[in-house]
Amino acid sequence: MEASDPERINVIEGKYGIGDIVDLEQLQKIFELFTEATGFTINFLDHPGLDILIAADWRGIGTKLRRVCTTAESACETSRQKLSNHRENQCGRVIAQTDNSLADRVVPMITSRKNITSPATDQPFPQEPGLSQLRMRARSFGFDEQASLQTLTESPAASREKLDNAASLLENISGIITNLIFANQALLEERERLTSEIADYRKAEKELAWKTAFLEAQKEAAAKGILVVDEQGKILRMNHHLQELWQVPRHIREGHDKALLLHHLAGRTRDPGEFSHLADHLHRHPKDTSRNEIELIDGAILDQYTSPVLGRDGTCYGRIWTFRDVTSRERTDEELNTSEAWYRTIFENTGTAMIVVEEDTTISLANTEFENLTGYTKAEIEGVKSWTEFAAKEDLDMLMTQHRLRRVQPDFARKNYEFRLVNKDGQAREIHLTVDMIPNTKQSIASLLDITDRKRADETLKESQRRLSEIIEFFPDATLVVDKDGRVTAWNRAMEALTGVKAEDMLGRGNYEYAIPFHGCRRPILIDLVLGHRSNEKFERVYTNLLTEGGIIQGEGFASSLAAGERYCSAKAVALHDSRGETVAAIECVRDITEQKRIEDRLNRAEKMEALGTLAGGVAHDMNNFLGVLVGYSELLMETLPENSLQQRYARNILQSSERGAAIIQDLLTMARRGVSVSEVINLNKVIVDYLDSPEHEKLKSYHRNILVRTELEEDLFRIKGSPIHLIKTVMNLVSNAAEAISGEGIITIRTENRYLDFAVNGYEDMQEGDYVVLSVSDTGEGIPERDLGKIFEPFYTKKMMGRSGTGLGLAVVWGTVKDHHGFIDAKSEEGVGSTFTLYFPVTPEELIRRQEKSDIARYMGCGESILVVDDMAFQRELAVNLLSRLNYKVCSVSSGEAALEYLKTHKVDLLLLDMLMEPGIDGLETFTRVRAIEPHQKAIIVSGFSEDERVGKAQELGAGKYVRKPYNLEKIGMAIRKELDRR
Repeated sequence: MEASDPERINVIEGKYGIGDIVDLEQLQKIFELFTEATGFTINFLDHPGLDILIAADWRGIGTKLRRVCTTAESACETSRQKLSNHRENQCGRVIAQTDNSLADRVVPMITSRKNITSPATDQPFPQEPGLSQLRMRARSFGFDEQASLQTLTESPAASREKLDNAASLLENISGIITNLIFANQALLEERERLTSEIADYRKAEKELAWKTAFLEAQKEAAAKGILVVDEQGKILRMNHHLQELWQVPRHIREGHDKALLLHHLAGRTRDPGEFSHLADHLHRHPKDTSRNEIELIDGAILDQYTSPVLGRDGTCYGRIWTFRDVTSRERTDEELNTSEAWYRTIFENTGTAMIVVEEDTTISLANTEFENLTGYTKAEIEGVKSWTEFAAKEDLDMLMTQHRLRRVQPDFARKNYEFRLVNKDGQAREIHLTVDMIPNTKQSIASLLDITDRKRADETLKESQRRLSEIIEFFPDATLVVDKDGRVTAWNRAMEALTGVKAEDMLGRGNYEYAIPFHGCRRPILIDLVLGHRSNEKFERVYTNLLTEGGIIQGEGFASSLAAGERYCSAKAVALHDSRGETVAAIECVRDITEQKRIEDRLNRAEKMEALGTLAGGVAHDMNNFLGVLVGYSELLMETLPENSLQQRYARNILQSSERGAAIIQDLLTMARRGVSVSEVINLNKVIVDYLDSPEHEKLKSYHRNILVRTELEEDLFRIKGSPIHLIKTVMNLVSNAAEAISGEGIITIRTENRYLDFAVNGYEDMQEGDYVVLSVSDTGEGIPERDLGKIFEPFYTKKMMGRSGTGLGLAVVWGTVKDHHGFIDAKSEEGVGSTFTLYFPVTPEELIRRQEKSDIARYMGCGESILVVDDMAFQRELAVNLLSRLNYKVCSVSSGEAALEYLKTHKVDLLLLDMLMEPGIDGLETFTRVRAIEPHQKAIIVSGFSEDERVGKAQELGAGKYVRKPYNLEKIGMAIRKELDRR
């Protein structure tokens, strides 16, 4: 038989192997001693298989036989079965005879009435066998005779007595081993029990530690304040949140004094007595639970819950208190209640019928207005009626489609539409429905507005609008009508002509589309202000001169997108009211006033220049009086001083400065259009050449060395009639302005040409048809901003460098000169490109006249004639007396026209030197008129600081001679007097 692993067989009660109970190594030694004492080998067989566990000097005869012959193996199995049957009967020893004459001996070992193993001896022969018998047995089993004899001779032969003695010894040994096994088994079972209990304890201890840690973490992580006390009320646990909620001081937390803690908690509540009463009640009734709300002194509200900690047998081990801050919840509940009341109030008082509709079309909520609209009460509607019962049959399919779509694909459902509602009396009402889903529900809320009356009003309005359209169709002004919803209802023929948009393309359009023909985009216009669609403040940035009077709003502004281009339009708008005074539409009339505005602008410029001219003229008059004295006396002084002396040089400087001052006065008078008193036939090319050769131009070039001045002058230039002095000043001012406009390098181009205009041209001014000599001055400078182009001809508008050039009168002088020459001026400029000033002078057919050289004083010396000087300024009188005395005249002077009349009553004079403006009293014209009444042939010369005007002309019509403008020098006044005296 084969040995087996003792750890896998010989199991006692399914728990222990034989190797767990006895020391097999020690047992092996005992068996070896048995073999040595008896001569029998021994082995340890398991149960129930009788496999060999351990063996002492086992020769393995039976094993060898089993391995060489199946018949032998069968004989061994029969012997083993006999032994097993005897062992199950728990007999002391068992001896069985095999078919090959060998004997098996086994002693069963019983533990807990179970045969767990059996020591067995080897298989001896009961008596010494003969060789012939052995050979016969070998042949019967089919063994090799030689091998069989060799094997069987190893088996001992023993008598029955010897076998019994050996079996008895083996039985005693087995008893000892059995007792040992029994004792060891009890020890193993006890050890197993203790090991199991220790393992269970450790597991329970680990679970308890985990649960304790988990509960501790829960306690600290809980959103509640937690307090744990034992059955005596002693504090066991208190989490951080409770300490914060109740603001528990450190000494209380660490002291675990329940009385101190209870006092503190009660003191933090609004009603300490009530809290103390609760704590006392729970102490006396430890198994009670309690839940209520506690209000703290800081306004916080705590949800308090407490319950006992009970064992399975009902023993109370303590109490757990929890406190949760529900202040925000309370406030939320309060706000929710307020909000609910608020929304119910809104729902009930919206002024329109409101309903809430369930998914199955049942009306779950309705307000009073819906009751009024349908004629049913809320009790008859809510939860009873479907809203489909109120819809007209022809509208029902559409309403149901929208109802289903709203709950499946809400983005595709309409929120506003109209249908007809049938009320309790069977009347159909026109309804405007606004409906939407209530979020996170299957309910929808609907607002129903009864628009029956409005529909009728709309029909009435349409009829009225039709009649109105017929009336306004033939208005001369472009007219449109817009209803209160912003839709065009009228667009007349004049509007079609102005905008290029046909009425059929505009009628019914809204969303400010009517503004596109005017401005190129959708935006409010004047009519929207009348309808109240926009505020005044926004419109003031769009319209100029926005005025409101008697309900009519009018304004002006540019329309950039009209068919004719940008035009300046005037518009008036007024509201249209129905019989109840309600605004139903508005009408606006638009008129193109571009030409009118252009004329007004020119008129405004002319009036401004006229006003400035009047101011400049007044200043010039006074300045001329002062400068006249300087010019006259410096000229007289120079004649009395030695030639080339220092004193004469001083006098000459005074004279030159006075003459420059007179030139400035001349600019003022030119600007005022009162200074052009000389009109000659001239060639404009020569004026330009003279300027380019002048010291003034050389000085300009020294300031602007990087600027090239080039000319393009037409050779056969027509002649014009004008003042060379003023024209050369005009050229100088234009070139100076062009140079100042160029920073760095640049080019100034002066051009002249003959040009015939066969039609009027609109530019800065409107130029009439005819022949003109055209002067243009162009530069490559910075250009003039469009916002400044309209005021460049105003006095003192300048961007020149102060101290180098001009006083801001340059272009104003140019304007005045061109106007005095009956010409026109055009100015064009582009920022970053440059500017061009173009002057148009009318052509004259007269021939050029050669200029006279300075006259010899002998030509205008007097012959002792008498002259009366009439001037209200004493220094002017004194100057005139000295100058005329120098020319050999007998001179007297008076200070007013009245004094002159008195003087002439008693004296005769050959000539009056008469100032035109005198204050106070009568002026020069009135004085000469009265003188002529006394002396019809009295000669006179008119002098004044002003330009020649209408009153000078009237005096000359009465017989007065030449007009001489102050300040005058000796030659000018002398020539005028001589010419008048020599006139017959």
